[in-house]
Amino acid sequence: MADWKKIKTEYITTETSYRKLAQKYGLDQATIARRAKKEGWVSNRQQNASKTQAKIIDKISDKTADKMARIEGITDKLLTKLDQAVNELDLVIVTRKIKTDNGTTEETTEYREAREGGIVDRSGLRQITAALKDLKEIQMLKSELDRREQEARIANLQRQAAADSDDDDETGVVLLPPVKGG
Repeated sequence: MADWKKIKTEYITTETSYRKLAQKYGLDQATIARRAKKEGWVSNRQQNASKTQAKIIDKISDKTADKMARIEGITDKLLTKLDQAVNELDLVIVTRKIKTDNGTTEETTEYREAREGGIVDRSGLRQITAALKDLKEIQMLKSELDRREQEARIANLQRQAAADSDDDDETGVVLLPPVKGG
């Protein structure tokens, strides 16, 4: 006796054909086709594929959203630091060594506003410019992730459409008794 529940489940959850199922379980392909038509296996397969693809898309979307949120957080932190660095370009760091009464030397550091027309910290400007370029690349990466997610969704929809059309074309062979001439 055939385990129809097992055969149906295999058909619905895989991409196997009636012919392959018939070979595997030692059944007639036409018998499987009749049972499948009666129980709506093709429709069940399409529903299963749609649910599976939706779950895959959701997982990909969740992972992508998490990545993008992390990138956005890092971008915000970096931008805050860049603001601070730009503001500090106009500061002059003055370090002094002071001898104390007990003979030791203490170092003090203070920040003063640079005089107008003073020396510009070119090294600091180069570092900030490089950081801004890096920030732009991070933003481009985020855009690239958006594009890849969209392509994945389109590819899934195309696979689903192809699977739907393949199932519609499923045919079988029905043997008819010979016709007697008269």
